[in-house]
Amino acid sequence: MIPLPDPRRYRAVIIAWLVAVGLAALLYRQGPLLTFDGYYYCEFAKLYTTSWPQAFGNHWPCGYPLLGGLLGRLGLPAYEALCLVSLLALTVLVLLGNRFAKDLPHGAFALSCLAAAPVVGVQLFGNLTELPLAAALLGLATALAVDRSRAAWWSAAACALLALSFRYAGVIAYAALWIWLFLHARRLREGGILGSAVIAVVCSTLMAAGLLLWNLRATGYLSGASRDAAENLGLVAWPSHVADLGWTPFSALMLGGLRDLVGGKSSIGQLMGSLSSLTLAGLCLWAWAKPRFPWVRALAFVAFFYGTGMTVLRSVGTFDPLYNGRMLLPALFPLGLAACAQFSGRWPRLVAGTCVLVLAAGVASTARGLSREIAGDVRGAVPLLLGRLRAGDRVQINDQAFSVAAYLPQRTIRTWPESWREDEAQRFLVIAAKPVDRCGTSGPLPVVWKTRAEQLVARGTHRWLLHTPSLMVLEHNAGPFPH
Repeated sequence: MIPLPDPRRYRAVIIAWLVAVGLAALLYRQGPLLTFDGYYYCEFAKLYTTSWPQAFGNHWPCGYPLLGGLLGRLGLPAYEALCLVSLLALTVLVLLGNRFAKDLPHGAFALSCLAAAPVVGVQLFGNLTELPLAAALLGLATALAVDRSRAAWWSAAACALLALSFRYAGVIAYAALWIWLFLHARRLREGGILGSAVIAVVCSTLMAAGLLLWNLRATGYLSGASRDAAENLGLVAWPSHVADLGWTPFSALMLGGLRDLVGGKSSIGQLMGSLSSLTLAGLCLWAWAKPRFPWVRALAFVAFFYGTGMTVLRSVGTFDPLYNGRMLLPALFPLGLAACAQFSGRWPRLVAGTCVLVLAAGVASTARGLSREIAGDVRGAVPLLLGRLRAGDRVQINDQAFSVAAYLPQRTIRTWPESWREDEAQRFLVIAAKPVDRCGTSGPLPVVWKTRAEQLVARGTHRWLLHTPSLMVLEHNAGPFPH
């Protein structure tokens, strides 16, 4: 008989995984809620269920939605397929994290606390890419921590390519990979694996360059789409972006309101953010100079490069503001594990208190619930659409109705009143009102859409399926009436 693995070896992994999934499930207890990015990832996953990418990406690389599309070919709906990809990324995170946490006192508890961080739950069922990117970067750090084997270098090269496939910001992984190779070239030569390491890194780099050149040929842009100029270009902007990066731990713990309270662009806000950012950088430098465990250096190195790289990218391109909590997630596990390792010997109570704080923030965030201000409440439209949609139908939606995409296997199309065109192939139109608070209280429907809908019904081309103060659903009269 084949011996089964001892479940006690994976107890910490199982507990951390269940904590993260349980809190995320409670957080999304009112159903899916898609942001702008989450909506497009969901729609691209539907597209890739029946077709293949025509480029490496557009505004986003195609890696994440393509994985969802491949699962869709096995019969999974797009939203659920992408959630499964995120669950697999979480599994990789806790499995790799446990390799380091098992060396630490109370490491299993620390791993569960990291998994309970509010930003993890928000991402898990939001169809977003920071969790897969985090898994790729932690995989890179894990491989670099054991870089005395050829397999480790090929694994590191694969993780860098995966990171780029999930986010264009994953190009940071290549900078880290090449610099690590340069810094340790002598040791690798003495160990007889420098040649293999160079070949692995070069092959991965050439593949990444090929994917970006595919973008250039298909779209005219290396990053797959035309991008606006950076808001602040050059060295002058760096201090502001460094300060913004320092607010990510607060946002990741759902304390982002503190930045709004003190004013993120005020002198106090810039000072607090800068001090926080410098503290994180100092932790990484300390872990590099005086690591308590051999593997700490690799974690600190990857975390430092991620933070530095995001600051550079924000200064030269149109990346999202760095104070958003999801910007910390790719470095959360390397930073958290490195901090636990460095402080556990001298200040174990500080480590324990910080872990409890993170866990409490996760539980409090779950109890508070996901902010329904993200998008309008479309749940009333779903059963009406599911009962009438045919395989080839399309549903037009406004930007407040993004979450419709998570419920339907059919494609949805963003539409605006100034560019809307009547199309029998797009039988349904869903317009949701914008919420005015985090509880989801709906404001009025857009007047221009309300007027347009009333005109369509009056002309007889459409009929109401639902008409409330916060949600409208229309069907084109070309479709057959149900008996």
